[in-house]
Amino acid sequence: MSTPMPDAGELEPSTLPLAQLRALRSQLQHEDDAISYVRRLAQARLDLVRAEICLLYTSDAADDLPCVHLGGRCINQHQHTII
Repeated sequence: MSTPMPDAGELEPSTLPLAQLRALRSQLQHEDDAISYVRRLAQARLDLVRAEICLLYTSDAADDLPCVHLGGRCINQHQHTII
C-alpha cells in the first residue's frame, strides 16, 4: 500500500531520513514502471495499426498503381523502396 507523495515543496532530500528516501524512490520506480508499460503498449498498438495500413495499401488491390501514397510518402511498389 503506497503512501501519498508529499508536495514538491516538502521534498528536501537532505532533510528526509534514509528510510523515507528509499520508500519514495521505490514508489516512484513503481509508478515509472507502470507508465513505461502503458507507453510501450500504446506504441505497440500504433505499430500494429501502421503495419496494417501499410499492408492494406500495398496489397494486391493496389498492384495496378505505380506507387502508393501514405502520409506524404510514396512507396514505389516495383522497387519496394520509400521515396
